Formats: sequence, structure tokens, C-alpha cells
Amino acid sequence: MDAHRSSYRIDSDRVLWKNEVVDGADAESFKPLAGSWARDRRAAYWAGAALEADTASFVALNAVFAVDGQTVFDCQGAVIGADPGTFRVLDSGLTASDRIASDIWARGYGRDSCSVYFHDQLDDEPAAELDNADADSFVSLRNDFGVDSSSVWYRQWQVASADPATWIPLGRGWSIDHERVFYGHEEISDANPQSLTVVHGAYRSNFATDGDRYFANEQEISEADFWQQTAYSFSNTERHFRVAYDRIRSTCERCDGTGDCYCKRKGRAGNCARCGDTGDCHFCNGRGRLTIA
Repeated sequence: MDAHRSSYRIDSDRVLWKNEVVDGADAESFKPLAGSWARDRRAAYWAGAALEADTASFVALNAVFAVDGQTVFDCQGAVIGADPGTFRVLDSGLTASDRIASDIWARGYGRDSCSVYFHDQLDDEPAAELDNADADSFVSLRNDFGVDSSSVWYRQWQVASADPATWIPLGRGWSIDHERVFYGHEEISDANPQSLTVVHGAYRSNFATDGDRYFANEQEISEADFWQQTAYSFSNTERHFRVAYDRIRSTCERCDGTGDCYCKRKGRAGNCARCGDTGDCHFCNGRGRLTIA
């Protein structure tokens, strides 16, 4: 998800969202805002869909939250119970993944005078209110974690028993305090925080070990499975990065980035209906890359 680059564009008198026409949008007054938010003189929008909002007072606070004079919004609509008059965002609303090639996701914390909220645009759920979080002291750490005066939080969940004075995030969802180990918001009982090591690499599972026990996410696995799975992940690092690289470079999948037509790649030039005997890939016009809208 490219949450920090707008997917809106103006095409003559039309407004497009990812090449789809935004119905009713006014191209002359249209203005892309943070993330997927936008507005014109007629309406406010998220991802090309019009919102029931007051356009004159509508402000995008970051990629996750927006407000008008009466309502706080996330991508699911109104954040029920949130006060637009005192609502503030607590981070940029952008979170980078820990994988070998970074993805940027739109999620983060906000607060009003009484409550703290967390929203992740990858979830089909409205912003969650954090039960019993202290809004006055809450600080977002911009990595899915937050702390207040008495607790540590992972997204919208309290990290059970964590001591905020000694708590440290280790990456990929793992964290420790002076006597406990945590994955996400759950404590991993009897794991050793003094020796816990998190393994970083190109894979979906988040591996860690304290030297005696072995984990894939919060699940304990055998030592043999740990080494087999991490070895496999490291052996595929180049492949994982090439997939990510091709995505950000917009490599043409039809020609695998060569720019050559199938007939040229197979040595069958002549009377080719695809390229008209130019030898160029008809999908990317010989560029090897797709044009980014």
C-alpha cells in the first residue's frame, strides 16, 4: 500500500481515483489531501467515495483521521463518540513494515479530551477506542505501540502486565520489559527477556528465540523447525526482494521487464500479431515498465 502518495489525478474535467472516475467530483476545485482523503467545493472524499461531511470545515489530519465541525472520520466513516473539537492525531498515521522491503501502511493513534483511538485502514473495522487508556499521558511510538502513564499498548490492546518504565520494543511485534517477554499484546510465559533475540528477514512469520525456546509469532516450535524455517526464509531473501523491487519499479509482468515481445524472447520473430513484428512487448510498449498513473 502506497499510503503516502496520492492515487487521485485530474484528467481533463474528470477526477480519477486509481483510474476509476470519482462520480460527482468537481475537477476545478478538487484537492487531494493526506493519504486517501480529498475534497472539492461539493463534497469530501475517502478513496474516491463521497462522505457525509461539511466540506467547508473538512480537514484531513493525517492519512488515518479527518474531521469537520461535527464529526471525526476514519476510512469506515464517523468515529462514534469522538469529539471533533478536541480530537488530535498522535502520529503521522503511517507505519512501515519490518520486512526486507518496506511497505507503508495507514494506521495510527488519535485522541480527544477523554479517549484514545486506534485505526488500521487494512482492517474492515472502525477505529477502536482503547479501554481505560489515559488520554492525557498517551504517547504513540509510531510502530503499532503506545504508552501511557501506567500501561503499554499494542494497537488497541493493552499489553498485559508490561511495565512501561522498563519496556522495550524489539521489532516485528516482539517486546520485553525487565522480567517478561511479549508478542503483540500477549505475554509469552517463561521466556527469558535477557536473552531473547528477534530474527529479522524476508518472511511473514516473526521468529524469535531465547536460546532455549523457539517461536514463530506467538507459537512455540521445535528447534529443528526453527532452523529449517529461518534457513528457508534467508535462502529466499533475494527472491522476496526482487518481488518487492519489481512492484515498486512497476516491472511489466508480461515481458518480465525485458521490453521484448514473446516472439522475440522465443526467437520466433515474423508475422507476430502481438507486436506487429516490432519485437516490442505490446503491454508496456517495449519499456519493460508500466506507466505509473
